[in-house]
Amino acid sequence: MTALAKTEPVDQSTALINVIEKAAYNPEVDIDKMERLLAMQERIIDRQAEQAFNDAMVRAQESMPAIEASSENAQTRSKYAKFETVNKAIKPIYTKEGFSLSFGTGESNIPNYIRVTCDVSHIGGHHKEYYMDLPPDGEGIKGNVNKTQVHATASAHSYAKRYLAVMIFNITIGGEDDDGNSAGGDTRSALDVAQEHLDYMAVVREWWPSIAAIKTSLATKEFDSGAEALAEIPNEVRIKLWKATTKGGIFTTDERAIMKTSQEWFDAKERFYGRNPDE
Repeated sequence: MTALAKTEPVDQSTALINVIEKAAYNPEVDIDKMERLLAMQERIIDRQAEQAFNDAMVRAQESMPAIEASSENAQTRSKYAKFETVNKAIKPIYTKEGFSLSFGTGESNIPNYIRVTCDVSHIGGHHKEYYMDLPPDGEGIKGNVNKTQVHATASAHSYAKRYLAVMIFNITIGGEDDDGNSAGGDTRSALDVAQEHLDYMAVVREWWPSIAAIKTSLATKEFDSGAEALAEIPNEVRIKLWKATTKGGIFTTDERAIMKTSQEWFDAKERFYGRNPDE
């Protein structure tokens, strides 16, 4: 009995290339068929690149260390991890797996917010873009302006880069408390904080027409239109949106002050949905 020769498996892309090469030398193969074959090859290559990206991401995340919050915020007397600290710890790991990170900016669909983007490219050809929308970090914990516009924008960029990196690679930050901006100290991980921010932005985008109407009414003192827009928002969503400006809330310090203290605003709310003015 003759032993069968051992053959190496041929992947889909290689097999299709062989078919395309044979078709290219066949004068009877029409252009449309060649284009369909080439399009099929492109789809297969894209799928393989995406699979290589996902496999490498799993390996990278499995290798990521926990990072200690070693920088101190003198204003809030809290500790956090700078982007430079995070990137120094993780760069050897993600570059070994063929990843590169490219940070940039984009246009946020939320007025006066900054969009920071991170394009994660893999050596295999696939890439994914992540982003975070947030307001310029120009106010202190009591709502007072403590930075110039340039410094506030740079601070927001640094914050977003840090949490995008943490979110993408599922990194744990030990001892971080959201830069000390939460009452009583926040013991959540940086990933949890980043995810909460993304969830908040999703709610803002969903209810933006009503939010925009409220903000316009507060600016023009035409409170009835704002109260009517507020009545359109479910109570559980209103509670989510009522987030401090210093923590990325959509309403400014001045807008929040009007909604908390203006009798005219309370009266308009009463007219449209009968809610207790103190709520």
